[in-house]
Amino acid sequence: MKMSRLSWLIFVGMLLVSWVFAQDYSMYSPDARKTLASDWLLTGKAYLQVKKYSKAKNCFIYAHNLYPMGEAAQEAREILSQQFKVKLTYDAEKTFTTFVSQAQRANNLQSRINLYLMALDAKKDARIYEQVALTYLELGQRDKAKEYALMAVQAGLPKEELDSRLSSL
Repeated sequence: MKMSRLSWLIFVGMLLVSWVFAQDYSMYSPDARKTLASDWLLTGKAYLQVKKYSKAKNCFIYAHNLYPMGEAAQEAREILSQQFKVKLTYDAEKTFTTFVSQAQRANNLQSRINLYLMALDAKKDARIYEQVALTYLELGQRDKAKEYALMAVQAGLPKEELDSRLSSL
């Protein structure tokens, strides 16, 4: 599969930005992380073709770590297992717990939202929808807060248990 020169430059730019930020991907939305995981997977495959095995292995590990619940991560785990005898697994509950924990420690509100959304991609949870709503409210984004408060109720959180700050939306 050939990449245009512009696509290649954009891709390399994304990789450089990732390295500059010391692999703190909390600033990326789940969709951006999913895309970046696919890019790491493709890069790993390219390194495999030119026999740069150490670099390929690292790319596959990054693909797994970025968005562990995605198809790119699954393929990366399979390649790691077959080519490098490295066994990485995906556990939805553990992934959910990890992202929730990171979100609770995040000082940046947008990073907190991104981490909560990653947790929700791993496992749907009404209380986490509520936390996303509260964080959007803290950012002053009432419409988004209302949207996620409604999702919390739809996911099974009783309206009377919804945080009072969200009830008035």
